[in-house]
Amino acid sequence: MKFQPVYLTLLLFGPSLAHCADDVLPKAEDVLDRFVAVTGGTKAYAKIQNRRERIEFRPSFQKGVDHCVIENELPDNYRGRMQYPDGTVLRWGHHAGTVWKISAKGPSIRRGQEEKWVKFYARVDLECDWRKLYSKVSVSARRQFGGVACYEVKAETKSGLSVTQYFEVETGLRRGVVDERESPGGTRRGTRVYSDYRKVDGVMIPHKMSSENRIVETGEGWTTTAKLLSVEHNVDFPKDYFEPPAEIKALQNEKQGSVGD
Repeated sequence: MKFQPVYLTLLLFGPSLAHCADDVLPKAEDVLDRFVAVTGGTKAYAKIQNRRERIEFRPSFQKGVDHCVIENELPDNYRGRMQYPDGTVLRWGHHAGTVWKISAKGPSIRRGQEEKWVKFYARVDLECDWRKLYSKVSVSARRQFGGVACYEVKAETKSGLSVTQYFEVETGLRRGVVDERESPGGTRRGTRVYSDYRKVDGVMIPHKMSSENRIVETGEGWTTTAKLLSVEHNVDFPKDYFEPPAEIKALQNEKQGSVGD
């Protein structure tokens, strides 16, 4: 695995970004590279081949806690499992180009924007190898976000998605992300705020997240808080661990058969 280097000048003078005048904005490339540097650097990131996270979610619209496990592995293998308070389970993943989901409604293969978002967040090297993912980045403003002064970085992914990220002027840490996604109920605008950065295997990772979600068309909204319970790197996953479950393979075979009939 090869990660893009952080320029020596950035490592030496990156902190000076915090002292730019309000009307002089840094280059987006420098802001993103500085984030890599302050959270561990390319050498630390390069040691990470896969990751397992256990997370506790508390949505405002329900009583109880959702328990989630997210696992991903280079280059873009991905699995997630969410257990709700009533015992129902949602599973999803990505492997070899197939994005899938198994909910109470049954198995399905995901297409369109949902497929693109899953593939985007599937990458372990999302934070550090941003040049592989983005076709365009720019700093649009310096503004308050989550109670601190941040540089607002707008990015367009190579798959056509738009993401706005906020990096703290003083520390270089990413404090939040804003994006809009299509959903069955309409366009969902999500604003996530990250805090409680801690070092795990040489890399700084936020351990707390709060989010505000709103359906653009209806104005309906809710909030969620999340706590990262544990992080493991370089887990000894079995060779076939990320292959789709049997229900998804059966669905794939069914669709392939119908095409050939």
